[in-house]
Amino acid sequence: MNIFYCAEAAVSNVCALDETEAHHAVSVMRLKVGDSIFIFDGKGKLFSANILSAHKKEVTIKIDAEKTEKKLPYHLHIAIAATKQMERLEWFTEKAVELGVSKITPIICARSERKELKTDRLKKAAMAACKQAKQFELPEIEEAVSLNKFLQSNLPEHKFITWCEMPETKIELSNFTHQNSVFLIGPEGDFTATEVTAAKQVGFKECSLGNSILRTETAGIFVAALKRE
Repeated sequence: MNIFYCAEAAVSNVCALDETEAHHAVSVMRLKVGDSIFIFDGKGKLFSANILSAHKKEVTIKIDAEKTEKKLPYHLHIAIAATKQMERLEWFTEKAVELGVSKITPIICARSERKELKTDRLKKAAMAACKQAKQFELPEIEEAVSLNKFLQSNLPEHKFITWCEMPETKIELSNFTHQNSVFLIGPEGDFTATEVTAAKQVGFKECSLGNSILRTETAGIFVAALKRE
């Protein structure tokens, strides 16, 4: 199943793939005029299409029909501390998208080993994961932001912060399956007590992921998998 991304698919019967997608179609997949492909618009819609013209830097397609795809009944936003190794955050992004996470925000905390971050590689990982998992709603990858600034943003009602130092508490996600929710995942050294207090002041509830000390990206995937259930 050859799947490509085109944001204009839902508004135009004839549209062009961008240069990156065109290169993959022509130079990697060796597709040609007349070949059938699938297009997703990043907003949950999938279409069948045919190639009208094929060049290394531009591929023009004609939309044939829209396919019916089910959307997840919830919106999960994970704000995760930027890891020292970029590869670990890319891996998290890939797996989180496969599990249906709707939004990812890299956050910079007091104990973060990485203090700045470019999200281009994360967006590329998210795109690849959408295609691989047939998850046709492209998640929002926000620019990295300090924890303090994130706490001041517009957030959903159901807010949780994971913290290793609190007594183990079972996460009852079943109550929020059809709700919007956001989880804060801290750095390897965990959140400071001051950061936890700041989060609680804006409505975050403390929660534990069990007795084991999880790596940052593992904790994020743990939350995504629990929510998926």
